[in-house]
Amino acid sequence: IKETERNALEATVLYSSLEEWNTLRRALAQSPLVSEFLTLAVAKDGAFVRFIFAGNGERLIEDLRGRGVVIQADDEIGWVLTSSLSTLNQRR
Repeated sequence: IKETERNALEATVLYSSLEEWNTLRRALAQSPLVSEFLTLAVAKDGAFVRFIFAGNGERLIEDLRGRGVVIQADDEIGWVLTSSLSTLNQRR
């Protein structure tokens, strides 16, 4: 069954190294639910991205979790993506 619902999402991706950023970016790009992935801004410890995802948010959360990406809502900055292996998750 092909998903017909498509949603745009802008999110902050937090990381502690270039290697971690590349891993997160690759996980997003390889998800079958994600399309039109764009990096809008990059800094040494984070990036701002936009992408379209198919289906509902719960499916996206589960798919990304299986790829080692944690997605959470933050009251101040909106959606935040981090590596499930990152020490950044211990701060939250």
